[in-house]
Amino acid sequence: MNITDIIVNNIEYDVLEISSIKHNMKNPSIRTQNGITCKQIKSLKNNIKTNGLISPIVVDRNYNLIDGHRRLNALKDLGHKLIPSNINRTVDPKNYGKIFKAANHDTMKVTATQETEMYLNGATNISSKVLSCINALEKIGGRAVIRRIASERKAPSTFTSGVRMYCKHVNDYTLKAQKDVLYWMFNVDTCYKLKACIHSFVDAELIRDCVENRKKLVFDWFKK
Repeated sequence: MNITDIIVNNIEYDVLEISSIKHNMKNPSIRTQNGITCKQIKSLKNNIKTNGLISPIVVDRNYNLIDGHRRLNALKDLGHKLIPSNINRTVDPKNYGKIFKAANHDTMKVTATQETEMYLNGATNISSKVLSCINALEKIGGRAVIRRIASERKAPSTFTSGVRMYCKHVNDYTLKAQKDVLYWMFNVDTCYKLKACIHSFVDAELIRDCVENRKKLVFDWFKK
């Protein structure tokens, strides 16, 4: 069976000439030709150069573009003449917006939390920012810390930033100080409250006392 013969629910896959695709200017300008900035398209072009075009664009039977303006322009800028496409041969022009929203409604961005789980599962190519946070936390508390972060569906950067802010605030960068505050954020109080107190110039020794003696931070110092 030829790949161009694959049809599922009136969607047919084919590889079309880019020059045959007609832009749909009813879609948001940030996605269409006139609204795409150099910065927005550069990241996508780099992605395509590295991984290829993973998701085909969507067009109607007359090759009017329904979804995929940025992908189309990226391939065009990269010098490609052809583009993988899903052709919806039955869609009514009045429903272009419906199909466009449906194509983008349920997409899920890969978060730092998900990358942390991927790391624990042995995946490679974890983003450098996430991997840097993971490595820093493993040096403080070992793999168990990373497993807990993943199980609680939190981001490693939440804790690395908390450790960094605490150590700077109390002027103590020892491993013990890092372990103390990491334990405190996991088991005593929240990283959010720690950061709020530091940003509010709460006395360093008061915060250190709470962390080292595993006490919750209270907000009485805001009252007069």
